[in-house]
Amino acid sequence: MVREAPHPPYPPSSPPPPPPPATIQLAATAADEDGRITKVEFYNGATLLATVLTPPYQFTWNNVGAGTYSLTAKAYSTQGLSKTSPAANVTVSVNQLPVSAC
Repeated sequence: MVREAPHPPYPPSSPPPPPPPATIQLAATAADEDGRITKVEFYNGATLLATVLTPPYQFTWNNVGAGTYSLTAKAYSTQGLSKTSPAANVTVSVNQLPVSAC
């Protein structure tokens, strides 16, 4: 019997860029056809942000500075298999007022 890795979690939708310091809500949906999900990890690039052990798989990332971030979620099954979501790129930027000539 061939076992497949769990379905990858779906990346969060890309909201409009928040001003820094920002709060970013991350959520993932994960399922496994022949087992159960044991945990979902949330990453910024290669940096682990949080591990969530039970559904709903959600995490609030606080005090995020200005920059561009590549966010993913990685789900693990009871069979020890894992799958990573496609990256969701999020930019946090400073709102700048328009400059007018007087």
